Amino acid sequence: MRMRTIKTLDEVRQLIEQYPDRLYVRWSRYPMRDIRRGYSIDWAAGRPERGLSCVQVTGRDSTVYIDPERQARADHECLVKQLTAYAAFAIWQPGCVCWLLTGDCVGVDSDGCPVVVNAQPLGRLSAKLVRQLLAEQEAIRRQREVEA
Repeated sequence: MRMRTIKTLDEVRQLIEQYPDRLYVRWSRYPMRDIRRGYSIDWAAGRPERGLSCVQVTGRDSTVYIDPERQARADHECLVKQLTAYAAFAIWQPGCVCWLLTGDCVGVDSDGCPVVVNAQPLGRLSAKLVRQLLAEQEAIRRQREVEA
């Protein structure tokens, strides 16, 4: 089964609207194998998690700003951060892809991230979109350094 390729942040935002509070991102080499297996491994403890370890994607910064433009910027930065939280996996594990899924959260893993069962794949982010997100993340980091 091939996953749909997600090419834009607008597509991600549509999925956020479609699956509010139930959209997750995961970085791994074999998404369909992960789905079939149904759990992640806690590498530090050497034991399986209760489900797949993920990062929840809300695209919302919990800070409430009076200025709608400032809130929109904060929400965008939050979405970039959520999608790239475990991007280093792509360096450590060649062939690792970023993919979105939905499912039922049953707790948190040893890192405090959601653990999901009944996972359903929704699509993988294109390599171009991942590069764009990583560049934006770096730009945000640099801007924060300037502002500090």
